[in-house]
Amino acid sequence: MSSYRFDSYNRYPICEALADPGVGKSLFLTYNAWLAAQDGVSVFANFHLVGIPYHYVRVYTEIYEENGKRKKREYNDILDGKTEDGTPIQDGLLLFDEPQAAGMSKHNFWNKSTQDMATFVSQIRKRDLALIMATQRENFPVFDVRQLVSIMFLLYKTKTPGIIDVHKFDPQLETILSKDRYDLRQFFHNYDSKELIGVKTL
Repeated sequence: MSSYRFDSYNRYPICEALADPGVGKSLFLTYNAWLAAQDGVSVFANFHLVGIPYHYVRVYTEIYEENGKRKKREYNDILDGKTEDGTPIQDGLLLFDEPQAAGMSKHNFWNKSTQDMATFVSQIRKRDLALIMATQRENFPVFDVRQLVSIMFLLYKTKTPGIIDVHKFDPQLETILSKDRYDLRQFFHNYDSKELIGVKTL
């Protein structure tokens, strides 16, 4: 199985995985979490992993009822600077699934929270973080974040679920750097493919 190693952190700190629904974006992120953990790199993720050491980063709206009324509560560990368990978000790999649903939507640019999220991404070098986002379309995240992407991973479905083709693309040079096939079937049990990103209901 091809490996994506993290020895190029400083050169490619912000990456984006792009694919249609069901191709394997979250699976690809999970695989990278496993690789990072194998290298002793701290993993931060806004979705839940199973069997891989990581710190959960809450960025979602919680919908609940109180006294018969519908209410909501906002969580954003990115802006707080610490994960759910209190670990500072720094010195590691940050995996961010569906950024447009979790604080970085292009439709909410004038929202102060969205602007602060974009500022965080623009300064992740200062936190010694690498970032891999996963989304369906290149233009879904807010413009300021899109402009910072150094490498795109274009994911394509094959005839076998869990086996995906990965084209590594440099958006500045508009060049395909490599083409690989990843067999990620062993990682199906390491994440919940049904987990909702950006909203939780009680």
